[in-house]
Amino acid sequence: MPNSTINAIFSVLAHSSTKTSTAYKLVSFTSTSNKQSTLLVPSRLGNNVSKFKDFLTDHHMLTAGHRKQDWDKIITIFNDTLPSKTFELTNRSGWHGKKYLMPNEEIMPSRQKNSLFFDPEQKLKSAQWSKCGDLLSWKVSISAICRHSSRVSLAVCAAFAGMIVRWTNIETGGFHFFGTSSIGKTTLLKVAATVYGNENYLQSWSTTAKGLEELAAAHSDAVLIMDELKLTDGNAKDAATKITSSVYALTNGKSKTRSSSYEANLSTWELLILSAGELSLSATASEGGKSRLTGERVRLIDIPADAGYEMGIFETLPDEFNNSRAYIDHIEKTMHQNFGSAARSFIRRLLRYNRLTKIGTYMDEFMNKAEIDTLNPPQQRIAKKFAICYAAGLLAIEMKVLSLDEHELFSSIDKCMNDALLVIDDNDLAIKEALDKLKATLLDPDDKQVLSTTFRGQDVIGITKERFDAVLGKYSKPALNDLKRRNLLVKPTGRSNTAKLSGASKNMYPISRAFLSQ
Repeated sequence: MPNSTINAIFSVLAHSSTKTSTAYKLVSFTSTSNKQSTLLVPSRLGNNVSKFKDFLTDHHMLTAGHRKQDWDKIITIFNDTLPSKTFELTNRSGWHGKKYLMPNEEIMPSRQKNSLFFDPEQKLKSAQWSKCGDLLSWKVSISAICRHSSRVSLAVCAAFAGMIVRWTNIETGGFHFFGTSSIGKTTLLKVAATVYGNENYLQSWSTTAKGLEELAAAHSDAVLIMDELKLTDGNAKDAATKITSSVYALTNGKSKTRSSSYEANLSTWELLILSAGELSLSATASEGGKSRLTGERVRLIDIPADAGYEMGIFETLPDEFNNSRAYIDHIEKTMHQNFGSAARSFIRRLLRYNRLTKIGTYMDEFMNKAEIDTLNPPQQRIAKKFAICYAAGLLAIEMKVLSLDEHELFSSIDKCMNDALLVIDDNDLAIKEALDKLKATLLDPDDKQVLSTTFRGQDVIGITKERFDAVLGKYSKPALNDLKRRNLLVKPTGRSNTAKLSGASKNMYPISRAFLSQ
């Protein structure tokens, strides 16, 4: 086979510049099916004829039937070629500077082709991007659903927002839609997933901590959609602990340092999360005797999936549907026809029209319109999550990726935010009212299950567990956690929260007298 023929079917285009344990060369070749392709080949294979031949043959680059002298020429080209172009290797998809690497290794802008690849040594999960139909058809169908549901509108905009969160100062987090079954929670997640692909894009909470980190890294600079958060363990306390740690792992933005080869390079991610389940995250924590800290609540925000109009996730319905169940069935049947075009178009147009500089301006616009309390830091952090969704939605509208108007967009996202703030306020107010009842009980001199005494050198008021639970009802666990968090429960030794107090016939909760003045 002459050299000209060899060069026609095999040539070296570039070599890797990233410092990894293995160097690679990017090879262009005509496959055994006569298609032009590229492949990363470890540079070290040039020193082993047998392994080099096996590698190329296994990847359908060349057939094993070539003559020995042909293989010698190919290896010589591989070893002697020192191309001027270099490429980078990475262990995650998403933004790298102003280049966006998709899970299929497609790069935007397209002129950056062959400049960035996944490191073959990093065996990471990939987000399930897929495509069917066209953008116009997707716009028509999805925009129509958004007009009938503030929840769907927020979820779709959050899907776009995942692609721009790196260009803001907000932390990783997102939204958890909660409510009873059959109101459309999973459907709204599936609609959001159509920005990137079909329902296979959805992930499950039922995985290990390491599995969650891999999922987060695979969905960096996109949206991670998690369906059906449940108390999967039999023990409510263990389940709540597992879910709390899972939420923390996702919103932490980086993997833990471990010793195995997988963690040779620490994985990091920036994304938005969409989740759904029957219970709110706050209720899930309470079931296990825990309470959510402010930092957790402002990162993954509880939103009631029910829009409040007795139609589940919808505020209105199209004229041709008599009930929300029929509309959900229609959406489920038709959403598989068009998906995956929106994300690609959104990124392409962001870069083409230089829209990244608009993100901060549009977020500020939302914060001003929504009249957020500037003296309330937690509310500010919560509002920023909604503000980035507004900014992403507005960009999608301007770039003709989404067919809504600005007023519809703001109204939907503002409504979702206000409903989320009400959930937080209502829960906090309920716990406060329960604690006020506890104070009144502790001050009642005639209550036989209350005792003033000292414990571990402090003035305390003891109350039996039975009386505590009777006063606080369903808020007994979150109230107890609140007392512990504020160091108002004088902690006995051991794991128990009760102790045998002087003058008491049974164990009691020893509550500091300081509680009465707070």
